[in-house]
Amino acid sequence: MTKRIATWKWIWQMSGSASILFGCLSCKYIADSSIPSDSHLQSLKKAIGIAVSVDMGPGKTAVMAYQYLDQAIPDVLGDDWHVDPFGSFRRGFLVSKKGASQDQLEGALLKIREKLNPANLKASELAYHHQLASFETFSSVTEEFPEYAGLSTKNPEWHLTFMDVFKAWDKLKSEKGKLPGEGVLIGQIDTGLLPHPEIQVEGNFSPQILWDSSKNFVEKNVSHAVDAYVTEGDKPVPSHGTATASVIVSPRGQDLSNEDAQSFVTGIAPGAKLLPMRATTSAVLMGVGKLLEVANAVGEVRRQGAKVISLSLAGRPDPFLWAAIRNAVADGIIVVAAGGANSKIQPWPGQFSETILATAGTIQCAPWEDATFSPSVDLTVPGVDVWHATTYKRRNGEMLWASRRGIGTSFSAPLLAGAAAIWLSYHGWENLATRYGKGNIYKVFRKVIESPEGHRTCKSLDPKKHGAGYLNVMKLLTAPLPRKL
Repeated sequence: MTKRIATWKWIWQMSGSASILFGCLSCKYIADSSIPSDSHLQSLKKAIGIAVSVDMGPGKTAVMAYQYLDQAIPDVLGDDWHVDPFGSFRRGFLVSKKGASQDQLEGALLKIREKLNPANLKASELAYHHQLASFETFSSVTEEFPEYAGLSTKNPEWHLTFMDVFKAWDKLKSEKGKLPGEGVLIGQIDTGLLPHPEIQVEGNFSPQILWDSSKNFVEKNVSHAVDAYVTEGDKPVPSHGTATASVIVSPRGQDLSNEDAQSFVTGIAPGAKLLPMRATTSAVLMGVGKLLEVANAVGEVRRQGAKVISLSLAGRPDPFLWAAIRNAVADGIIVVAAGGANSKIQPWPGQFSETILATAGTIQCAPWEDATFSPSVDLTVPGVDVWHATTYKRRNGEMLWASRRGIGTSFSAPLLAGAAAIWLSYHGWENLATRYGKGNIYKVFRKVIESPEGHRTCKSLDPKKHGAGYLNVMKLLTAPLPRKL
């Protein structure tokens, strides 16, 4: 709980606004257990702003949605109106004005409905302290999994619970005396990192993040993997690396005592070390130069001793990147790649035979409808409504933080990479290298996840399109190692 309280204070001090406090952390107003006063009851009835949900279309990110509103709202309502993250879902934002009366908010709501592009505006209504935006929906597990009855995506740790990650943590701790992912270095090749309480301690990046060893292959004059928050060019995704890093190594949040707990992020392998590399500004890469930067980053994390590489990006086949990945697996590295979305063709590098390809699934153990599927997919991994850290930037340069739900195979890849780190912690990289040869470790991992004991089977998954099954980390640890390859 300490980590989260500190986060509340930080955002309150930075913003000086109650609406930021409620918006950035997507938290509900939790009343004291005593009988509320009349003034307290009145405060519950007072709107703090307008909850707006926008959808910019397939492939458009939450940052793009925020930028659209940050530009459109002042044009519609005036420069004294602001936009902040609100609610837990990536498309939800709070439009507010300091000191705005109820009448002013109701008038602004009508203007928003009238003036904003109806193709983008999905919902708009007054927002109150005591509620998340009511247009938000939460999914729950189906009757196929009665052991998880009541589990919902409202729970920031739903995906970890559903994959039996906490059971795997306990097994690793009791049998090996290790933290989840301990002793394993994960190379994270993405857009770099932005400051966020989920991956920082007292203003510095977490000790689990090897920031001093990180490199920047995009801005050559920048020494570390700093996300420059580029918003122009070919499909930029600022804060993408921050999001994918958080789902791997963010320390565990508070214990959930009820469904109304505030939002937070818990990484799947918070005991691992993370080596971030800024090698791209986009998750979709087509140019030769851009892929060469990724290839160079793969080579760098290999030289620095990574045992797992996470690639939440997709593009065309590239010989330089393929060579870098072959060199990595020859050194005993498990390379995990995202499966892509909104495409009829399975993208690379996930389609290279040396990579482990993750596609996105739901809390119902079903495939995400917009993901790209093919026989190349190795496993379905949570990728819909995954809680992660994200950072927004106002036009005046002010940074806003949020912990929210997102969608995409970009979350599936780091979750599988974190699971691979836990697996390596449990079996020991050196033991596997001695038994099978280090160049075969990725083959052993694939064989285990594809074995009947190494994953969860679900009615909705087709092995010809969605991989062997759905990731279950406890099954991954208990599955027997192959006698031979």
